[in-house]
Amino acid sequence: MTQAQATGGTRTLELGGRTWHSPRSLADAFAAMADARSAGRPFRLLAGNTGVGVYKNWPDEPVLISLNRVQELRAVSKVQVTPSLGLLGTRRVQEEQK
Repeated sequence: MTQAQATGGTRTLELGGRTWHSPRSLADAFAAMADARSAGRPFRLLAGNTGVGVYKNWPDEPVLISLNRVQELRAVSKVQVTPSLGLLGTRRVQEEQK
């Protein structure tokens, strides 16, 4: 049975015994991780195509948390002269800042 819901900034999908979370903020991501831990359910963080590209086997964890919509990880900022790119920043954004 498939069940989808949105709580706060997080979209959640229950499908085939797995729970997929798609948080919008770091606070929401940490809340999803804390919920999984307190329920005794292992989780895996996914970003970009790491679900297939980095991990050679499909994840066995029952809880998957996608970081693709977390805005704080997409931030681009400049501290003095050195540009800083968030974890999920793209090269295109980096080049636009030059």
